[in-house]
Formats: sequence, structure tokens, C-alpha cells
Amino acid sequence: MYELMSLRLKCPLCGRSLMDQEQLIDNVPGIHLNIECRGQKGDIWLSSIYGSYNYKATIDLPRNEIAIFYCPECHDQITSKTECMTCVRIWSVLPGYGRKSEHLLPERL
Repeated sequence: MYELMSLRLKCPLCGRSLMDQEQLIDNVPGIHLNIECRGQKGDIWLSSIYGSYNYKATIDLPRNEIAIFYCPECHDQITSKTECMTCVRIWSVLPGYGRKSEHLLPERL
């Protein structure tokens, strides 16, 4: 049996928590981000379970579209200079509390 690991992430720019205790995804607090996709802006809550791609969003997110993530507190774009080895897209890097960090590839939504 596998043990699921729930991440606790914070904004790499302002350091504020991205965890939303009221929006549960996979029965755990969701990772709240502002999102922009195809000219639409909204909110997204990602599962904090490592390896889960479940989410809830306030806008339509078609598969294989590029999404841009923003911190809901400081409103800065969350990005990195790290490129995906498969598709050469820029990843968003969200540092965790401790030593782990999570990489979000927009096309996986």
C-alpha cells in the first residue's frame, strides 16, 4: 500500500503560504494560485498530494494550452528558468516548507 504525501507550498517571491484550508482537493488543502489561460483570468486550486493532477478552477482550461500562474497574495508571476526536458517549456517552481519543491508544468492541467 502506498503512503500519500501532501505538500505544503509557499510563494517563491513573497514567501506567503499558497495553501487554502477551505478549498479541499483530494480531501486535503488545495494549493491556491491565480491563473491566466487564453486571455481568461481566474483562480485554480491544485491538489497538494504529490503526483496528483486533480484541480478545481474558476475558468475553462483546455488541455494542451499554456497557463500562467500568479501568487494570489503578491500577484507576481511564478516562473523559473528551468525548462522541461520533454517539451522545452518553462516550469513554475513552488518551494515547499523544508527542502522539497514542486515543479508545475502548465500543459499537465
